[in-house]
Parts: sequence; C-alpha cells; structure tokens
Amino acid sequence: MLETISDFKNIIENIKNDIKSTRFRIIENSNKELLYLYFRLGKIIEENSKYGNNFINELSIELKLEFPNMKGLSPRNLSRMRVFYREYKDVSNLPVPLANLPWTHNYTLIEKVKERSKRIWYAEKCLDNGWSQTVLIHQIDLNLYQRQKDNIKLSNFENKMPANQSKMAKDMLKDPYIFELFNLKENIAEKEIENLMLERIKNLLLEFGKGFSFVGNQYKLVQIILTII
Repeated sequence: MLETISDFKNIIENIKNDIKSTRFRIIENSNKELLYLYFRLGKIIEENSKYGNNFINELSIELKLEFPNMKGLSPRNLSRMRVFYREYKDVSNLPVPLANLPWTHNYTLIEKVKERSKRIWYAEKCLDNGWSQTVLIHQIDLNLYQRQKDNIKLSNFENKMPANQSKMAKDMLKDPYIFELFNLKENIAEKEIENLMLERIKNLLLEFGKGFSFVGNQYKLVQIILTII
C-alpha cells in the first residue's frame, strides 16, 4: 500500500513539474514574440524619426486608444523600442541569450551596458543564475564583468535552481508586458497567488485540529487597548 501511495505521489509530482515547465515555455515564447514586435515597432519609429517626438506622442495616443488594456505603449517605452532597433538592426536575429530575457532586462542592458559583447555576457549570467532585473542592475553596478571575466566562478545554480523556479523566470512570468499582450487583467497573477496561499493556510489549520479557526481573508482586525487605573 505504501508503495502505491509513493508511486501516486511521484506521478502527481511529475505532472506538476511538466505543467510548470510547459507554462514557462509558453511565456518564454511569448516573450520572444513581444521582443520582435518591439523591434518592428522600433524600426517604424526610426523610419519616421524626421517627424521628431510628435510622431512618438501621436503613435502612443493612437495605440492606447486601440489597446486600452495593454501597457508598454507610453512615449518613453516607444522611444526605448527605437533604441532597441538601432542597437540590433545589423544582426539577422537577436542573440539567443538576449532573446530569452524579458523586455525589462533587455532595455536595462541597453541603458547600462554599451558594449554588445558585455550585454550578451550579462544575459548569459541572468539565464544561468536566474537573476531578477534588480539583481542584474546590482551586478552591473558592481562591475561583475570586469571582476569575473578572467576568473570563472563555479556554482550549483543549474543543479539546484530549476529555470521555472528561478528569480529571472518569475520576473518573466510577472512581466506586465507579457500578460497585457493577451489582454489579461493586471492583478490576475496576484489574485491567483492569494487564492493558493489561502488554500494552503486553510489546509494547515485543518491539520492542526481543534483550537484554530480561519475567520476569512483580508479580514480587518481591530485592536482594543484597555487601561487599568
């Protein structure tokens, strides 16, 4: 009987891992499509640069009217798309490490790292170690490239940190540009997380047995202070 239960748990765990990996691959492919969309938009903006900032401002207004639930269409982000195009227009395809990073990571690299070879190096580090955008900025500010270029550091990240559970992967899953491309609501990820947390808390309290009670989620607690004279 124990072997049967153990086998069942292993089957369930394998299914869960498969679902998580598949979800990440779907988002990863969506991320690549988004980057190439931004590249094409950047090309159009560059080709109409003779009209100055007015073109970007008017384009931003028109796109927001057409896609009201989609973020990433501000004049500032459209300007970043033009820079993105300028930086990589001479290559037939975006370097693989960069194509696998979220948009936020990509424009951070463009703004903070001028040499393309260094950008690719940092992009590879992001993928190997699962860096979030915040960690990436921190490592660039600490000049990690100069400190590690000739001094290879060994780590166990690849063995201990599955891609779909790493910081960078979570950044990609939370990236609003990805989700809003599909017109999903802004707080969908947060709500799902809240529901999962509530389910775990409820099950935990049930295991504790008597003496514990689940009152409700987002329940307002009122503190009463008694003063004894």
